[in-house]
This record gives sequence, structure tokens and C-alpha cells, in this order.
Amino acid sequence: MRDILDELRRKFHVFYLLPAGTSYAGNREVLGIWRGLLGQNVIELDDLDAVCETIALTVGLGEEAIDLAQGLADLRDVGSSAADTVARALTDRA
Repeated sequence: MRDILDELRRKFHVFYLLPAGTSYAGNREVLGIWRGLLGQNVIELDDLDAVCETIALTVGLGEEAIDLAQGLADLRDVGSSAADTVARALTDRA
């Protein structure tokens, strides 16, 4: 597994997103394994409906096209109800 992740990391920014409402949501063992592999690139999300917004803002942050505060403001400006969920997920990353 580690070899595959190392290969992926040479070309991509690799994340593990675990939203509420999925099979392993809240499972500390699963999250611990992934955190051991990916560190801060493990994102625990407390609302399944905020997945798209979380991915979009994570990409923007990774490309340094936007900062977190501006990204959250943009989500609110377009009427997204996911801004608070995204804020918790992206500021709580260890």
C-alpha cells in the first residue's frame, strides 16, 4: 500500500476524505491508518452533503489559488450551506 501511495504522491496530491454517513465514518482505527499514511491529508467531514465543496476548496488551497477564509466566504456568497462544515473539516486537519 505504501508503495502505491508513494507512486501516486510523485504525481498527485493524495487525500482521504471520510464523510459522515459512510461505512467507516467516525472509525478511529480506519482514520488512524490513513493518518499514518497521509498525515494532514486526511479529512473527516461531518456532513455528506458538503463533499463537493470540501474537494473544491481543498484543490484551491493546494494550488494556492485561494486561502481558507476567502474560500469559505466564496461558498457563503454563492449560497452554499456547507461553509461551516467545510471550515470545521479543513481547520481541524492534524
